Amino acid sequence: MKDLIARGLAEEKYARGWRPPRLLSRSNTKLAKADRNVGLSLAPADLSGFQVCASSSVECRKHCIHTSGMAGPNFHSITDACNPVWVARIVKTLWFFRDRAPFMERLYKDVALNRDSSIRLNVFSDWMWERQSLIVTPELAAHYGTAAGRFRNIMEVFPQTQFYDYTKHFARMSRDRPENYHLTFSLTEVNEVQARVILGQGMNVAAVVSSKEGFLLDHPIIDGDINDLRFLDPQGVIVGLKPKGSLRKAKS
Repeated sequence: MKDLIARGLAEEKYARGWRPPRLLSRSNTKLAKADRNVGLSLAPADLSGFQVCASSSVECRKHCIHTSGMAGPNFHSITDACNPVWVARIVKTLWFFRDRAPFMERLYKDVALNRDSSIRLNVFSDWMWERQSLIVTPELAAHYGTAAGRFRNIMEVFPQTQFYDYTKHFARMSRDRPENYHLTFSLTEVNEVQARVILGQGMNVAAVVSSKEGFLLDHPIIDGDINDLRFLDPQGVIVGLKPKGSLRKAKS
């Protein structure tokens, strides 16, 4: 019910013309563990009415950390019918799907202002940003000091900036992508075979674990909760993550 309320409020807010002044933030707890780390928080799965997590599993959607921390479902306010954080994330997602060019221009500006940071474009989503093109006008390029033109993705515009994400899209892991875009595969209840293939190719798999010690799928586990900088991890490891949000309660 609260999901539907949030979508309705977001639709009203979007119709009134509200757009977020910034798309990138450090509001996520793990992002804040590093000095220069920002992310884009879209609404997950099809919460906005648009699908941004096409390879998500049932358990993934059930326990999405979108509803953890300050975005908890039990948010209470006299004036708000649901958590306003949900509404803001849905508005961002509506903007992306309904008016993409202005959205991408805003994202370009935000990255330009955070080019010395590490940037996670999918905090709660799993969009294929390596396939998301954008146009940088000569005016924007002159103002922000980048090249102008049509680019295959935003990573090409900022080759010195480190981008990274977690993904459940198996094909993304072997597909060509910019060198400055690091991906870590996420283990679910239905993709163990794919995860083993990824590990066999020397790449990493993130998994919710009860212990950060030992092995999983015959590969060593490292502590993935120290920070969110996955591009600094050694290769061929399990990135162990503690249960969070509703999953933590389910396993307690």
